[in-house]
Amino acid sequence: MYFTDIFIRRPVLATVISLLILVAGLIAFRNLPLRQFPEVKFSNITITTKFPGASAEAMQSMVTNWIEDAVSSADGIDYIESSSTDGQSVVTVTLLPGVDVDAAITQITAKVQSVKDNLPNDASFQSPVIQKSNAASGSGLMYIAFFSDKMTPEQISYYASRVVSKKIMTVQGVAGAGSLGARTYAMRIWLDPTLMAAKNITVPEIQTALLNNNVIGSAGIIQGKNDYISIEAETGLSSAAQFNNVVVRKDTNGDLVRIKDIGYAQLGASSYDSAVMADGKPAVVMKITTKAEANPLTVAKQIKKILPRIKAELPASMQAQTVFDSSIFIQQSVNTVSETIIEAAIIVMVVIFLCLGSLRAVFVPVVTIPLSLVGVFAIMIACGFSLNVLTLLALVLAIGLVVDDAIVVSENITRHLEYGVAPMKAALLGAREIATPVISMTLTLAAVFLPVGLAGGLTGVLFSEFAYTLAGAVIISGVVSLTLSPMMCSRVLSLQQLQRPFVKRVDIVFEKLKNAYQRLLSSVIEARPVIVFAAVAILVSCFFLYITTAAELAPDEDNGSIMASATAPTRANVNFTTKYMKQLQALVQTVPEAQNSTVIINRNSGNLIILLKPRDQRKRDALKIGDQLTQEFKKIPGLETEIQHQSTLPGIGELGDPLQFALISSNSNLQSLLLVSKEIMNRAKASHMFKSVTIQLKLDTPLWEVSIDTSKAAQMGITSQQILTALSGVLSGGKVNYFRMAGNSYSVIPQVMDQYRLTPEILKTLNVQTDAKKMVPLGNFIHLKRVVKATTLRQFQRLNSTFVNASMADGYSLAQGLDFMIKTAKQLMPAGMTYDLGGEARQMVQEGNRMMITFGFALLVIFLVLAAQFESFRDPLIIMMSVPLSLFGALIPLNMGFGTINLFTQIGFLTLIGLISKHGILIVQFANKLQETEGLSIKEAAIKAAALRLRPILMTTAAMIFGITPLIFEKMGLANSQRDIALVIFFGMLIGTCFTLFVVPTIYTYLAKKRVPQ
Repeated sequence: MYFTDIFIRRPVLATVISLLILVAGLIAFRNLPLRQFPEVKFSNITITTKFPGASAEAMQSMVTNWIEDAVSSADGIDYIESSSTDGQSVVTVTLLPGVDVDAAITQITAKVQSVKDNLPNDASFQSPVIQKSNAASGSGLMYIAFFSDKMTPEQISYYASRVVSKKIMTVQGVAGAGSLGARTYAMRIWLDPTLMAAKNITVPEIQTALLNNNVIGSAGIIQGKNDYISIEAETGLSSAAQFNNVVVRKDTNGDLVRIKDIGYAQLGASSYDSAVMADGKPAVVMKITTKAEANPLTVAKQIKKILPRIKAELPASMQAQTVFDSSIFIQQSVNTVSETIIEAAIIVMVVIFLCLGSLRAVFVPVVTIPLSLVGVFAIMIACGFSLNVLTLLALVLAIGLVVDDAIVVSENITRHLEYGVAPMKAALLGAREIATPVISMTLTLAAVFLPVGLAGGLTGVLFSEFAYTLAGAVIISGVVSLTLSPMMCSRVLSLQQLQRPFVKRVDIVFEKLKNAYQRLLSSVIEARPVIVFAAVAILVSCFFLYITTAAELAPDEDNGSIMASATAPTRANVNFTTKYMKQLQALVQTVPEAQNSTVIINRNSGNLIILLKPRDQRKRDALKIGDQLTQEFKKIPGLETEIQHQSTLPGIGELGDPLQFALISSNSNLQSLLLVSKEIMNRAKASHMFKSVTIQLKLDTPLWEVSIDTSKAAQMGITSQQILTALSGVLSGGKVNYFRMAGNSYSVIPQVMDQYRLTPEILKTLNVQTDAKKMVPLGNFIHLKRVVKATTLRQFQRLNSTFVNASMADGYSLAQGLDFMIKTAKQLMPAGMTYDLGGEARQMVQEGNRMMITFGFALLVIFLVLAAQFESFRDPLIIMMSVPLSLFGALIPLNMGFGTINLFTQIGFLTLIGLISKHGILIVQFANKLQETEGLSIKEAAIKAAALRLRPILMTTAAMIFGITPLIFEKMGLANSQRDIALVIFFGMLIGTCFTLFVVPTIYTYLAKKRVPQ
């Protein structure tokens, strides 16, 4: 007795199995987390070190190089990059996917500590700050702007960081709530160098006075016989008035010289180099990021829940508004795919009805849809998966797949009914015949996704949940098709039902189609060499179609926002940049689709965030609006502005151009790097392949270089350290110590007044003290020289580097741009210079190679699974002849420009292997059986088997391609990515099936083994 007989004869058992699957899925569904993408464990570790007053060259040699050398031996590093600017060093360590970031940061912290003694030993030097960031955070979950017409930026910053941030951080899943453009309080000691010179005051004297008169500490305790009393001395300063009265020293007349005699103290900001504007109003923006394991939708929901209360408690003149909310796009993406599941299910039902002609017959395969889609939730939660755009997309594709097996079973049972066999016996016979092919098809389709989970990298992290969810749904559908479906057929189907008019008309249509196909196939097999030649030609053409099709990592999507970066001239300050950024905002206000805009300025650069109206309220997508703004921004001469590329996939890092081409040189001379990068940029612009091209390295920044006559200074008993202290102490803006205010500590920063920093000649008036206690102006032994240098020194993999960053123009792909850059660089690079990649270009190369390997392994796994099932190495070759035929069909629309080669289309190719192999399995399995049971020749068996299986092949193909049709026309969420994978499967199945129906039977006549009748 066949195992399928058990379930046909015991309907309750078959029903209970399906109900258990349903119940387990429903229970699991309630506990599945919801997010946009699977959890991505791609992490960066950033080491930031500040040393106010130090030049970029000093930061690189004294700080950056030491830290890079130390951390380079840490485990799990993909690459290291760094930037050294005036007063700051940033070393970024990018970890390999899957590396434990907590273990890595512990190791890196220990290595940084090991070189601490080699770092500068100066009062203004700040120890390295080590932070981790997860790629899933990307550009942040939400940005909230706080602004006021009456409050100062310092007051807004204080309230946002001390009150609002603490409330936001109480939300579970929030990783950070930092303020952008915040102006932290500081006690600014503004000094007048002319008054200092007149009173013979030196910089060290001022620093010593501030240190000695602003002391925070405990005086101790008085110990009694049975108790004690703490003694608290008020030695710390907390107001500008108190700092103004700090005594620096007595002058020659015995009078006290106070801070107010050589300048004044003012409660201000620690830095005035940044600014933020929300819709033209001064503001502070809070950037909220989530933890890697957190559900962004849940986090956003909780934040929105407490946000009204936060707004209600704001000071009277203060307001808040959300200027960016990625959760809206995430929710929209999830909702879109969820709606598509319902649409696809309805379409599949209609397709099956039109193919069977009976509602009762439709019910048999359709019942597998909810059982498989709900039942797979149990598998998902057992594997630690989440409900996300990719797993939901897998469920959309699964709708067309899970009905396949049930269609094949019910169609075969119906065929026996048409021969006049009783329903129970027809179910027994039909299920026995089709059980082996169904098992083969199920295992084949499930096995094709096994290599995806083992692929590693971004592909493995992102698509393993997609692949295993789809495979799980297919396995459940196979179980249902061999247990519930035959039982239902024995109870639901009947010969009387098949006599109904519409059913008969449908049967007549398919019978005519079968006869026509059988005649055509017989003619085709007579011309077998032509078919073989055509198959080989198609196989070869797949290679050329693939290499000539545009490639990228992932299609750009409309996420409801536009972000732009702007760069002012090198010497521009925050006032200059703010002036022109206001003009950018004014342009944005003329765009009807814009909801609000926010500008974040940092000295001579700025970022513009534009929040668009919901997609269904605008006719144009974000990409077209961005193209318009690119042209509009060119009208503002004071800035170089470009629209920033926002990566569709997590794991790529923050915003940035998709093509980041690094030039790396072992030579310390940056001039050659600059010349090569400029020439690459010029050629790239001349090619018209790129929308924008920029280079990072700039050697045109004017600086005043101070040279010291050390001999003359030594004669006066003055050291270089004294001179450096005199210069940096009043110019760098470095802190001396801290003061307390409202329960918090803030920096005390002495600095020369702004009007005295307009010309470098003022440096010559600063005094230093000789051994003889005399005051001597620095002008006696320093010389000023105007030079041009780089303000930012970058290194990639510990070598000097610069990036040529570019975004592609319409009609050109990332792969084409990368190919152009590589060819151009090879022509221009001298000896000792090489190139590397960052951003999406790096991921595309890594994932492209990985996908090719995964694709090869998938073919191998399919072949081995089929060989084991058929106990033959010939039959799998026959079945897999359909794979290149379907790939040919899938590549045609991509090659015509309707899509690109990307991670989504490559996963589509992988899916096609399993889908199209099912057709070959049906034909080969039945042909083998016809040889054994009816004694047919190889040729006769091939023709008859293909004709008998025509209807289920056409039905399953129609169910698949029409089921994913809604994805092709979708405009919301990840519309472009979903459309690409849908195009691959639609045309791959459509064209591949047409070819398969003729090529597989033909190849069967060549390769099939002659079987002895049993």
